[in-house]
Amino acid sequence: MASDTIASNTPAIGSGCKYAQLFIGTQSLVADATGVTTDKEFASTLLDNIKLQGAMDVLITDSAKSETSHLVQEILRMYIIEAKQWEPHYQHQNPFERRFGVIKRLVNNKLMNLVGAPAETWLLALEHVCMVMNCTATESLGWRTPLEKLAGVTPDISALLCFHFYEPVYYKRMDAGFPSESTERLGYWVGVSANVGHAMTYKVLTADTKKIIHRSVLRSAAKEGETNRRLDPLTGKHKERPDEVVKDPDTLAVEKDDDEG
Repeated sequence: MASDTIASNTPAIGSGCKYAQLFIGTQSLVADATGVTTDKEFASTLLDNIKLQGAMDVLITDSAKSETSHLVQEILRMYIIEAKQWEPHYQHQNPFERRFGVIKRLVNNKLMNLVGAPAETWLLALEHVCMVMNCTATESLGWRTPLEKLAGVTPDISALLCFHFYEPVYYKRMDAGFPSESTERLGYWVGVSANVGHAMTYKVLTADTKKIIHRSVLRSAAKEGETNRRLDPLTGKHKERPDEVVKDPDTLAVEKDDDEG
């Protein structure tokens, strides 16, 4: 595995992270991203990656202190992992720097630009791009997907086909009062849930509270003719009576005089 750090100038929504540790398999090309608040969290992200994908044979990093610390060395000894570093400030010595750059460009120049996602969703977009690339057949792998190369099993992409990143969606509201309140709320689809629910459970960024929740029952709010007219699709605020206009008392008085005249 080769590992590198991506820095952001905007805190990620939900976690406040301004860095992400990216791991890429040198043979499988499997990519995993983990948000971190400081580079000192490298040891914990390394353990998370080992838990997720298994222990790698070789770990390739730069010569940053956090990536060559005593704790990291102990982890490498425990799992019998060889360590290699490229020279500081010469990232071109890392053969997978190009792959890191491709992922970063896909997040910022393609995905977020095309869907109009705000800057604070960068970590969610990064995780989504990694998941899509892991499930995409690659010519250098003999037209197999990275996950198939790693685990020998073709991944199921059904969950990735239902919505696109930052698509407005309606999720079911459990506490709606009958019949005065809408049974749905507005949110934005920001990825597939990895460890919550079944395979078709998704991450939703709520429009009102800006929290990330996990839901399996969703429907698109972008389909014409299926709009929930109790909700404003731009702000997520309730419009229980969309045709009713509340007017200023002074305006009403003027209108009344005009009518009598």
